[in-house]
Amino acid sequence: MGSVSGNSALDAALTPVDGVGGPDDVSALLAAPHFYWGCCMVCRLAGTRERPLKRCGSCACIYYCSVEHQKKHWKRHRRLCSYLTTAAQEIGADNFFGKG
Repeated sequence: MGSVSGNSALDAALTPVDGVGGPDDVSALLAAPHFYWGCCMVCRLAGTRERPLKRCGSCACIYYCSVEHQKKHWKRHRRLCSYLTTAAQEIGADNFFGKG
């Protein structure tokens, strides 16, 4: 199979896993309306100074209020996490959104 997106990191993230994924899922993955910056990805709790959120240890782009919520969301997040981490490494950044 050839490149789907022209981007090796994105193509790797879209490689089928356990029968799920692949080129037909590109639109669904990129259009998924479930990412809320600065809020827990499971319960949508916003972080505060008294209760700061924790970031994913790999991609550092997704927030969670607890380890339990991070584990609960992992199956859904793992492909995106792989893409974000690989893309950041390819440009020498600490995370997908840049250094720091």
